[in-house]
Amino acid sequence: MTIQTDNGAEFQSGFHWHALYKRFTHSYIKPASPHLNGKVERSQRIDAEEFYRMLDGAVIDDTGVFNDKLREWEDYYNYHRPHGALSG
Repeated sequence: MTIQTDNGAEFQSGFHWHALYKRFTHSYIKPASPHLNGKVERSQRIDAEEFYRMLDGAVIDDTGVFNDKLREWEDYYNYHRPHGALSG
């Protein structure tokens, strides 16, 4: 299995060698090519526009509460939110 990432600092040597240790191959997209990671970029944009807006600017310091809100968002996104594909 191959893991493809952008060239962010979080995916450099530590991540790279850990992936190899776990028997994954790791490849990078070309620098300055976010369109090659389009699904991830879109997901991050939707999270920024909709999930964090749903929090209404609240800062949640409690990981459990944040994870509950995230699970609520994922359920809404995956099962209730209209999508453009397949005629909505």
